[in-house]
Amino acid sequence: MQKENIFLIISIILSIVILIFSIYTFYPSKDTNPIPTTQQDLTQENTDIEEDFQPTTISEQLPEAEYKLLHSAWIPSWDFENGYKSLELNKYLISTVHPVLYGVNNDGTLLDRKPSKDQLNKLLSLCTTNDIEIVPTIGSYDYKILGSVLQSDLYIEKLIGEILIEVDTYEYDGIDIDFEKIYSSEKEGYFKFLTRLKDELDKKNKTLSVTVVAKIRDGKVDTLEVQDWKRIGDIADEVKIMAYDYTLQTSPTPGPIAPMPWIKEVIVYGLERIPKEKISLGIHLYAYLWKAEKASALTYISALNIVNNVKINEEYLKDISEGYAKYTCSDGSTCILYYQTPLGVKERVDIAKENNLRGVTYWRLGSENGILDLVK
Repeated sequence: MQKENIFLIISIILSIVILIFSIYTFYPSKDTNPIPTTQQDLTQENTDIEEDFQPTTISEQLPEAEYKLLHSAWIPSWDFENGYKSLELNKYLISTVHPVLYGVNNDGTLLDRKPSKDQLNKLLSLCTTNDIEIVPTIGSYDYKILGSVLQSDLYIEKLIGEILIEVDTYEYDGIDIDFEKIYSSEKEGYFKFLTRLKDELDKKNKTLSVTVVAKIRDGKVDTLEVQDWKRIGDIADEVKIMAYDYTLQTSPTPGPIAPMPWIKEVIVYGLERIPKEKISLGIHLYAYLWKAEKASALTYISALNIVNNVKINEEYLKDISEGYAKYTCSDGSTCILYYQTPLGVKERVDIAKENNLRGVTYWRLGSENGILDLVK
């Protein structure tokens, strides 16, 4: 009987100990966070976690890539030495150079316009040293020649083959195609050529640039109709729009070379058809001087020599962003000059930046010292 009482007391004590342990285990004190049992509790718990842990967003971790407008320029083969000297002066501005080194023959072979071996090697060395890409231009300005080539699959393949040999031989970074006189009937041949050339350049990780004539509406005849900007933009890595020659040198009536309102229309038309990251706006660096209904093309330096004459009243026309002068020539006739200026270049560069275009391309380097000073 005494043993039974002892066992009973021990059992009671053990039960009390277990009860106390259970209370502290399953019902934490007020100082600890309770287990949420309602939606309100869960919401409050999530809020507390968010306040304690604020992760950095992706945009905060990875700042947006800084937009940078790319500057490129053509160098004509017929003034190669002056173009080279200009590139030396502007080597920290120009990221890609387009020496016009080739044309097209009517049998699909390349027309070689390269300068002397020494001159070409100097250019290659300058570009390599200063990390300037070399994308030579193949220029053709003859309807009959392109008509002969683009209607023949054999000639198209021959032309592409010769282009690839030159790219490999001189380790160019790509090729720029500037075909400015194309019959409407050769449209499909033109795009067959571009498509095949793009495929082959892609295999070599090289760039295809295509230069086009400026327009503000769909063309109805020949080159303007052939150069379908939507199709070209789908194929090419870069599309260079020659936003100048609004008034042609052949025009008997003087007029602006590239009025700013027209340039804006060209850009709008382009952006509706070509990705902005592929568009490079062509900017002229030259002048046209009309005398007796005939115009001559002048370099910036030549135009500057004229307007620096104290007897000539020159002005900057803000509505078109070009320089202008009207004066009496030495023979008594009337001369009218439209010319590019450093401010005109800057305004065109600014409009390219405002539209987040890929870049700008200058026609041309050579005898334009100082005209690029405001964009450096």
